[in-house]
Amino acid sequence: MRLDENAAYDRTEAEGPLLRLQLLVREKSALYQMYRIAGQMLSRDAPGHLIGLENNAVAPPWAEAPLLPDMPDARMRAALTALSGRNETLARLARDFGAEPVFVTQRSAAWRRLEDGRVVGVERVRGGFHAELTARYGAMNGLDLHRAERLTADAILAGCRASGALCLDLMAGLDLDPAADFYDPVHVNAAGARKVGRWMLDALRARMGDAADQAAAAAAVIAASYPFDSDFAHTW
Repeated sequence: MRLDENAAYDRTEAEGPLLRLQLLVREKSALYQMYRIAGQMLSRDAPGHLIGLENNAVAPPWAEAPLLPDMPDARMRAALTALSGRNETLARLARDFGAEPVFVTQRSAAWRRLEDGRVVGVERVRGGFHAELTARYGAMNGLDLHRAERLTADAILAGCRASGALCLDLMAGLDLDPAADFYDPVHVNAAGARKVGRWMLDALRARMGDAADQAAAAAAVIAASYPFDSDFAHTW
């Protein structure tokens, strides 16, 4: 997950015919997706869709205190402020399309909330999706990731509220099981997707009443790709 500024992720539309063609292939080609999936499965060093539970908070021993007392640093604070601003832009663009924006916070499987309310995490975060964070900060554990994710969630909610959009704090509102609901450190499996879809639908119904039933299909689609896509993860 990138912390460094990258203007490519600030663009809201494709510029030029070559980029539009690249996006078409990336988003529509089954062969391209098979190539990417196979490559990630065969490469243990790739910061992408690793199939495994190495960074999942599956079983003790747990980390009960973070390793990084100084998070966030100035660079992360600047990135979080920029994220809030981009969400306000996304909300405006969504309304320009005639849609109503909904922002949902996310989480990884590197930490879990115990029955007594305490948050614990993996003792050491290793590579994969978190490779750029560990390269930036050094040794991290699951509680450091929880802190980074909470800061990101708060930035998302700040931009959402500033734009008057509908804000759903899934990170705080839904407890997912890192052992049963994820197939890798950041992507939920079918069981996790059902939980996410049901939680989102219930949250929308609580805020929208009967109109929320019209969003049920959209909630199911969102849940199928929750919690991170590779581009969104680069926000950090």
